[in-house]
Amino acid sequence: MMRFASWNERQFHRLRWGLTMGWLLLIGSLVYDPISPHLTHAESGIPGLRLDLDRCIPVQGQCLDLGSEYGLGAPIFWGLVVPSAI
Repeated sequence: MMRFASWNERQFHRLRWGLTMGWLLLIGSLVYDPISPHLTHAESGIPGLRLDLDRCIPVQGQCLDLGSEYGLGAPIFWGLVVPSAI
């Protein structure tokens, strides 16, 4: 932590703005996320993120219609950020 003692005010200002922009980007991705549907698309997505559309996920006795893509903003926020803050 002594590293921060040698920083001037301009460096702290940039750090604060960087953290603020990161938080605003994360909060904004909860409302509007145009990038993650492209990452999770069944044909062209990243293998760990895309859905297997042939697999049935039973919900109340019926298969859940997942579609072919989904957003990642809310799962990252509620699955990683909130638990790490607790």
